[in-house]
Amino acid sequence: MKHSPPMQEYQKNLNERVLADIKFAQSLIRHNGERGRVLELTFQKLLERHLPEAYGVTTGFAIDQKGDLSKQLDIIVYSKSHCPFFFNEGISVLPVEAVILAVEVKSKLDTREFQDVRRKARSVIDLDRSAVIAKPGEPSSPMNANDGLHMPLILGVSLESVDTTKLLAAQSGEVIEPVFISMDGRCLMRGAGPDRKIKWVHQIDDPAASFVLFSTMMVTQSILRPIDVTKYLKVMPS
Repeated sequence: MKHSPPMQEYQKNLNERVLADIKFAQSLIRHNGERGRVLELTFQKLLERHLPEAYGVTTGFAIDQKGDLSKQLDIIVYSKSHCPFFFNEGISVLPVEAVILAVEVKSKLDTREFQDVRRKARSVIDLDRSAVIAKPGEPSSPMNANDGLHMPLILGVSLESVDTTKLLAAQSGEVIEPVFISMDGRCLMRGAGPDRKIKWVHQIDDPAASFVLFSTMMVTQSILRPIDVTKYLKVMPS
């Protein structure tokens, strides 16, 4: 009998385990709000198990030096070494410069939820991320914006998706900021398919494992600058 390569087998097993947890939560919990929170925790624990100790996983808000808040985010991955918590009692408030990844978990990626994730993504991206201490000749990372500042990645995860053609048509050619991964195997992101043509909709194997691998890759490749906390606390004279 021919055996699969170890990593391929690992991805398959991981995917099956996550989907089994999701199915169990759906069958056990009938209240939509509580079920949603359990599903969020499923993906939160998944990231906690796979990310290095240098990164934390929480839920809450990002804030900038001007006092502007993002919308509430289901899951936030942040750098522990760059993160002075401003509030950390179950729901966290942390500086946007320390936010590496935000994840929104949806039961179904319909048009309303699709737009909700995009609004949450914009609420993070629009925050002022300049409260950092710059270093000359600092290397860039795949998650740096055109201005050189770190750009938080927003990832939408859904248990099932609807007609992706309909969702994309509703955007009228707009750029989709977040990447969307559906547990039915569809992924919305800009990239080249097997025919090397740029496309938005991709079919992926083992979507739960792809979520873990994509998230950990982007988190560990991020390069963050130290945060100038005085800009937040306003303890220095202007």
